[in-house]
Amino acid sequence: MSRPLLKFALSLILLLGLIAAPSVRALVQQLNPGPDAGKKAKIVPAPDPTGDPTAGPTNGPSVPETPDPPPSNLTAPSNAHRAVYYDPARATSWVSHAQGHPLARYLESAGYAVLNANAIRDWMEARIAEGGRGILVFAQDIVPDTVAPAESGRLGENSLFRRYLLAGGKVVWAGGDIPFWYTSHTKGRSTVWWNAGAPRALGVDLTESAGWDLWQEIDLTPDGAAWGITKGWKSQRGIDPGRVHVVLGTVKARDRALAAGWVRYFSKPDPRSGFVRLPDTGGISLHFHDILRVAEYPEPVSPPPYLAALSPSVAANAGPVKLQLQGEGIHDLNALRLVREGEASIPGTSLTARSPVEGTVTFDLTGAAPGAWDLLAEGPNGARAAPLPHALTVGPPSLLLRKSGPLYLPDRRSAPLVTRYAGVPVTPGYRNGPAASALFRSPAQAARDSRGNLYLADTGNHAIRKISPSGEVTTFAGTGQPGSGNGQFNAPLGVAVDSSDHLYVSDTGNGRICKITPDGVVSTYLAKDPVYGLLRTPGPLAVAPDGTLYVVDGLDRWRVCYIQPSKDRGILAGLVPGYANLSPEDGPLRTSSRFATFGFEIGGIAVGPDGDIYVSDDINHRIRKITPTGEVTDFAGDGLPGLRDGPAPSARFHRPQGLSFDAAGNLYVADTHNHRIRKISPDGKVSTVAGSGPTGAENLGYADGSAPLARFALPGFVLALPSGALLVSDTANHALRRISPE
Repeated sequence: MSRPLLKFALSLILLLGLIAAPSVRALVQQLNPGPDAGKKAKIVPAPDPTGDPTAGPTNGPSVPETPDPPPSNLTAPSNAHRAVYYDPARATSWVSHAQGHPLARYLESAGYAVLNANAIRDWMEARIAEGGRGILVFAQDIVPDTVAPAESGRLGENSLFRRYLLAGGKVVWAGGDIPFWYTSHTKGRSTVWWNAGAPRALGVDLTESAGWDLWQEIDLTPDGAAWGITKGWKSQRGIDPGRVHVVLGTVKARDRALAAGWVRYFSKPDPRSGFVRLPDTGGISLHFHDILRVAEYPEPVSPPPYLAALSPSVAANAGPVKLQLQGEGIHDLNALRLVREGEASIPGTSLTARSPVEGTVTFDLTGAAPGAWDLLAEGPNGARAAPLPHALTVGPPSLLLRKSGPLYLPDRRSAPLVTRYAGVPVTPGYRNGPAASALFRSPAQAARDSRGNLYLADTGNHAIRKISPSGEVTTFAGTGQPGSGNGQFNAPLGVAVDSSDHLYVSDTGNGRICKITPDGVVSTYLAKDPVYGLLRTPGPLAVAPDGTLYVVDGLDRWRVCYIQPSKDRGILAGLVPGYANLSPEDGPLRTSSRFATFGFEIGGIAVGPDGDIYVSDDINHRIRKITPTGEVTDFAGDGLPGLRDGPAPSARFHRPQGLSFDAAGNLYVADTHNHRIRKISPDGKVSTVAGSGPTGAENLGYADGSAPLARFALPGFVLALPSGALLVSDTANHALRRISPE
C-alpha cells in the first residue's frame, strides 16, 4: 500500500475509534457543532458528479444540509478588497457548510464580501489588475476549479489562484485538515487529492509531515501571538518549519517541533500578502476572532465576542422556552433580554454557560405581545451591544425563533454596529415582503409614527413604502409608476409624520404636498401656489410640535417654506440661490430688505429641540440654523468640502443632506459625498459615527459590521429612532441600514 493510502486508512480507523468514545465524541461535536447542535444532523447525499465538473467528491464525506440560507450578497462590489469564499452549492471536505456558513456571516458583518465560486474568479482578476491588493479568507476547504483548474490531473501552477498570490494578494486558510482537496472529477471519482495540488500552488508539500493525527494544542510562537492567534488551537499535523517564512504555532512529533500554523510569502515579505495556513482543527468553528485578526494583520483589530446562532429553532406555546446558545464569548455574558419598542423587555433567566462556546437561556413569553422582538446582550459593566433584530416573532399561540445572526456580544471596546435593515444591497427593484428580501430604488427620507411603523419615500419607485415593527414591507401609497392622479406620485422625496400620525409627502415631480391618513386615504394638502410661488419642486420635510410643516422648495430647492395648520404659508428663508446669512439686527426675513441665501440645494431639514429649524446647505458644505422668525446663522462647517471632525465652526462636510435629532439633542447628518454619518453634539463637537473608505461620489461601497469599518454609498437621509439607533437611507446601495445605539 502506498504511503498516502496507508495514512488515509490509518486515519479512518482512528476516526472510527474516536467516535466510539463518548468523551471524544463530545469533542468532535464541539469542533463541528453547526447551528443545530443537540439535534441529529440531516445528511443529504453528495451531488452526482457525472458530467458535472463542479460537483463534490463522491468518495469524501457526506455534506450536511446547509442550516441557514446563504448570505445574500454572493457577489462583491468591484472595489471590495476584503472577501470570504463560501459557496453552499460547492462541496466541502472535512469542513462542513454548517461550520463555514457562520464564519462567512461573521466576516460579512466585519465588512468582507461573500463570494461564490464564480464571483471569486472575478474578484481575483480585479485584484491582480490592481497589483494584488486584497485579503481572501476561505470558509470552505476546497479550492474551486474556477480559480484553480486542473492541468493534466494536477492543480495548475499557472492557476489564477497562484497568480493572485504572486501579484501580492493574501489568502487565509481558516481550517480543515486536508487543504486543497481539488474538486475535478472523471467518472465520479476525484482526479486530484491534496498531495498533488498544494506543492504546485504553494511550493509546499503539506503531506510531507513528520507527524500525523497529532491532535495537539499548538504552542504559540511570538509571531503567532503578534498575528493575533490565541490559545486553544489544535493541529492534526505539522510540516518542516524550514519550508515556510513565518511560524505561527508549533506541535511536537518525534522529538522535534513542527510548524502547525505558518505563512509563506510569494511576492515580498509583507504580512499583507502571502498564504496563511492556520492550524488544522477547530478554528473555523471556535476562533472567528483569531481568523479576523490574522486576516487584517498588521492592522490592529479588536473584534467583539460573537454569538453565531441560536439553536434549535422552536415552535411552542407561549410560556417558558429554553434556547440553546452557540458561538464565542458566551461565558462573558451577564444577561440576555428580549426588547421591543413600546413594550417592557423580557429578561432571560437561568443563563448558563456550559463552555465558552455553548450555553442555554430561558425566556418566559407568557403575555408577550405579538410581533417581532430583538435580542439584546449585556456584558461586563452593563455594556450593551447591537440587538439581533427580529430574532423572535411571537404570534399567538406560538413562538417562532428565526435563526438570525450574527449577534455581537458586548465588551467595553465595542463600537456601534451597522447592519442591513431592509432591502438587498446594490440591487434596485420594487418588491414587498420581509425586510431582508424587499427591494427599493433610491430610497430617500424616512419617518416613524407613534406605533413604530416606518414610512419611506421610495423615490425611484414613485411610491411610499411602509415597514411594520415586525419587518414586513408593503406599499402604503403609490403604484410603482409615475403619475399625477390622486394616490399617484412622481419621484416623491420627503416624508414627515405629525402628532396625529398623519403622513405628509413631498410629491416632488408633481409640485405638491400630499397628506395620507393612518388608514391610507390620500389627499392633496397643498398644490402648487402661483401667488406665493411655492411648491415648485418640494423636497425634504419637517413637522414642528405646533403642527407647522417646513418644506425645502424652489426649482433646485434653495429656500425653506412654512405651511401652518391654518394653511397660512410663505417663504421663511432663501429667495435666491447663493450664500449669505441674516443677522438678528436685520429683523424678520419677511419684512427685511436683506435676505439670507442658500446654495443649490438644501438637502435636509429638521426641527431642533429649541424650536429652531436646521438645514443642510448642500453645495455650501454647511449646516445652517434658522429661527422661527427667519434669522439665519451658520451652525457647523467652514464652507470647504472635506472630512474633518472637531469644533463645529471648523469641521468639514462634503455635500451633506439628511438631518435628524435624537432625544438628547444630538444632530445627525448624512454626509453624503463622504459616505459617512456624522454627529453634532449639543456642545458643538462634530464626530463621525459610522462610515469608512475613500470619499467622493465615485467611491461607492457596501459593508456591514463595526461602525468605523462600515461602508455606505451616498447616504441621503438619516432618522434617529427612540431606541437610540439610527436608520440610514443608503441611497446608492438601494437599502436601509441600521446603526446601533452608541
